[in-house]
Amino acid sequence: MCSVIMLIHGVRLSAMFYTWRFGSMFTVSKIWLWICLPISGGTSVLYVIEQMLKFLQDPSTRKIKNEADKLLEEN
Repeated sequence: MCSVIMLIHGVRLSAMFYTWRFGSMFTVSKIWLWICLPISGGTSVLYVIEQMLKFLQDPSTRKIKNEADKLLEEN
């Protein structure tokens, strides 16, 4: 849910700051400060969807695994 909020409100913030300019650099828009929010929100949504599909398709991923124990088993 947090990723979706970042995506939706990040787009709104980026659109709002599109016309604003930096005081010392009049040619650079402030959208470059805020564009990271919708990008990170969108990629997070894609990651969550991918992990949910992986979880539903592969029963072995449904086990709770401690990464430290897994690494110790490999050595």
